Amino acid sequence: MKQVGKMCVGLLIGTVCSAFGQTPLLPKVYAIVGAKIEIGDGKTISKGTVVVRDGRIEAVGENVKPPADAEIIEGAGLTVYPGFVDSFSSTALKLPDAQPIQDTPFDPIASSSPSMREANRKGVRPELKAVDYFLPTDASVLSARKSGFVVQLLSPSGSLMSGQAGLVTLSGKPRRESVMKPVVGEVFGFNMGRSAERGYPATNLGYFAHVRQTLLDARRFQSQKAAYAKNKGMDRPPYDEVLTDLQPVLDGQIPALFEAENQNDIYRVLRFAQEFGMKPILVGGGEAYKDVETLAKGQVPVLLSLNFGKEPGAKPEKVTRPVIDPTRPGVKPAVKPGEKPVEKPVSPDDVQKPKPPQGEIKEDKDESEVEKAKDEGEESDVPKAATEERKRKWNEKVAGASTLSKAGVLFAFTTKGVKTPAEFFTNLRRAVKAGLPREAALRALTSSPAAIFGVSDLMGTITPGKAAFLTVMTGDFLEEKSKVKFLLIDREKIEPDKDKSAVPTRPTRLPQTDEFDPH
Repeated sequence: MKQVGKMCVGLLIGTVCSAFGQTPLLPKVYAIVGAKIEIGDGKTISKGTVVVRDGRIEAVGENVKPPADAEIIEGAGLTVYPGFVDSFSSTALKLPDAQPIQDTPFDPIASSSPSMREANRKGVRPELKAVDYFLPTDASVLSARKSGFVVQLLSPSGSLMSGQAGLVTLSGKPRRESVMKPVVGEVFGFNMGRSAERGYPATNLGYFAHVRQTLLDARRFQSQKAAYAKNKGMDRPPYDEVLTDLQPVLDGQIPALFEAENQNDIYRVLRFAQEFGMKPILVGGGEAYKDVETLAKGQVPVLLSLNFGKEPGAKPEKVTRPVIDPTRPGVKPAVKPGEKPVEKPVSPDDVQKPKPPQGEIKEDKDESEVEKAKDEGEESDVPKAATEERKRKWNEKVAGASTLSKAGVLFAFTTKGVKTPAEFFTNLRRAVKAGLPREAALRALTSSPAAIFGVSDLMGTITPGKAAFLTVMTGDFLEEKSKVKFLLIDREKIEPDKDKSAVPTRPTRLPQTDEFDPH
């Protein structure tokens, strides 16, 4: 009877699913057996098993027995890490055009404005949600997966108030399934970039004044709405999405992400956050190591960029151009078969000028010194002391992560500013070589961003009950030869080497019902 009952339940489920045009989902169960497991909290299992069921970590340990319904993955020679997090990225993002003025056009001939226009939105778009414009199958997503990233803090960037940053997974699934946390914080940049809009604000002083006035307007707007709710006889406040969406960051419900690199800008934004009672998170922080005491005392997290720039005095990399086979299909030959080459008239400019006699001094600079300077990537007229000073500052920047770690500052890594993920990991190895502990580097890719973004209960460590965001590599994550074998993201096992080409980038917001599969 029990068996008949189970069959009836199965038939009932199948009938209901068929009625809605769906098929019942079978649980996806994976068991990675015999792998090295980095838990993410400092503990390591030299040879163990990780069991994942329906996107959740079911069990992890040395003596875990794989379930009978699991897909067994041989883990010999592999290392399992908590999924890597890129803590600030704008690559898979296509934003709409800005609307700088959002009120009735002002007529300067008829009258003069007694104050700044309340709807002056130059460089101000706090209402913009990055996740609404996320492109899950953008080429940058595939590149990030090949480097082991499974989650990104997707964020608009490069403006005064760029918008709201949100967490997304890199599974390639439609937006409604990829968005993990739609709003993490509000992004402030104090930089207009190459804006087509001219006039005020156009300087650092103007940037801060413009943002300060907008925040004051937001506070006043909130009080106007509260007063109107009590007294309907007063003037109705305007509908203002910008000022409304600034309330959470002013009330401390969400943090303010301040993009700042040099020491002066870091000092300014921290004072600005203190003035308005906002919870700051520093983004970029190239010179954050110069203010570690302030950051540690204020418990200000840092989303640290590994954009160190070119090493002063380093030899430039030699670029080898591929040799084109003239017989390859699609290559137009210089001369068709059976034809004679056309002789072009010789121009006076084409005549090779005679070389100066041997021993004649052409320039004051010694040729050997010039060639040596070229090999070192330096101009021949740059003083040695200047190069050494630039080298010293560069070394300080490389050791910045180590300085933050020693001071107890909570930080996570971001690809902001680096050209490629490969450059990111090259610079990460440099940071470790400069004193950053390996364990701290791993935390900055895994558990630290989870703590900063408030999702430690979901990810950051390989712990039973947490979501299965895993990065599985052929060796240590700091080894140059190590490669990403596969990833586990949103119940899916993804092998980056088998990733297909991305679909073309879309210029507008993805529709809610956009159902597509990049695989």
